[in-house]
Amino acid sequence: MSTNDTSTTDMTMASSGEDDRLLGIREVSDILGVPVRTLHRWRAHGDGPPGVRLAGTTVRWRRSALLGWIAEREAADQAAHGGGER
Repeated sequence: MSTNDTSTTDMTMASSGEDDRLLGIREVSDILGVPVRTLHRWRAHGDGPPGVRLAGTTVRWRRSALLGWIAEREAADQAAHGGGER
């Protein structure tokens, strides 16, 4: 990929709010504030945000899917606890 291709991709991602950017496990860990080990455990149990296995053991998470998963968890938590903060 040439330098021009990279800058075009970067501009496209920036203009779309980067919602479809693929995130690595450390980025997801940082966003959620949980250890990488927790993400591995969640994935092994079919829990946690939906990831995409690219090849072998390489897993990435779409930013938009991660944010959607967080929003779903927030809505479920609010419904279970009457909408107020604890």
